[in-house]
Amino acid sequence: MNMYSNLSISNLKLINKLKDSKYRYEYKLFWVEGLRSISSFIEHGLELKFAVISCDFSVPEDFIKIKDKIFVCKNDEIKKIKATETFPGIGAVFAMPSFEKKLSDTIIILEKISDPGNLGTIFRTAAWFGIDTFILDSETVDPYNEKTIRASMGALGIIKFHFAKDLKSELQNLKAQGFSIISTCMDGTNIKETSFPKKRAIVFGKESSGISKQILDIS
Repeated sequence: MNMYSNLSISNLKLINKLKDSKYRYEYKLFWVEGLRSISSFIEHGLELKFAVISCDFSVPEDFIKIKDKIFVCKNDEIKKIKATETFPGIGAVFAMPSFEKKLSDTIIILEKISDPGNLGTIFRTAAWFGIDTFILDSETVDPYNEKTIRASMGALGIIKFHFAKDLKSELQNLKAQGFSIISTCMDGTNIKETSFPKKRAIVFGKESSGISKQILDIS
């Protein structure tokens, strides 16, 4: 006998709505697929609203504690909600975490990053190096985009970020707090020849055009 209830129509509709960033931020929820990311988010304390499994998915033993939040989805319904070509057997809806604006000694600043896969890779790489604090300008792609989450491979459970309405003012405030602003560019100083101060905000710009002049001028 199956110990899990079937996914309701209302939750199926919710998952589809969460594919649109407008509804993600309206409901403060996001959808993620894949056991690795889901396990990471649970491990790091993100609030699980509910999980969805395919009929043939083998639920890990440590997920038994959340069995009341797991629902089975029929194959024809999975086709309607999956974000990837091949559904990995499990997906979940999480509440967006709220972050206290607490600055670490190393901050990554992102300006106009447009590719969600690139953003996820940046998150994953930074987390590997123990960097977890990000400031994103308003033109950077949504961190809760499904491709970003997939590329981050669970790192989004570690990363803390907030959006800056005015990135120039944000960097000027960081400077006033003793941070050195370090911008990455093609014609800059070789990183191997650079001495990094203890408090540093490292800026990365748009893939095609790099960092804007007004931000470079603050560096």
